[in-house]
Amino acid sequence: MTLTTYGDYARLIFFLLADRATVASHTLAVYTVNRTVGITRGQVVFRSGLELRVFEQIGFVAHHVSPDIKHHRIPAPEMSFTRPNLPFLIAEVERIIVAP
Repeated sequence: MTLTTYGDYARLIFFLLADRATVASHTLAVYTVNRTVGITRGQVVFRSGLELRVFEQIGFVAHHVSPDIKHHRIPAPEMSFTRPNLPFLIAEVERIIVAP
């Protein structure tokens, strides 16, 4: 998923939450710090009662990250420093809600 503008990022967040049956409400706000950095902050409240607190910062310009594992660790499978993590996190919460 390549996001090159603030508009791309804001649309991603908007459509991610639009008409989502598992989401009761949210307070997510998307804004820019400068021309190349966007931030999403707030929380997503699921109908099950779970809450996901969000602070995500994303750069709109692609940068190469050198393979220095000591300083550039990937935090967990499916999480990334190069793409938004919110779509995965919401899907993961929905998977947990549905699991028996």
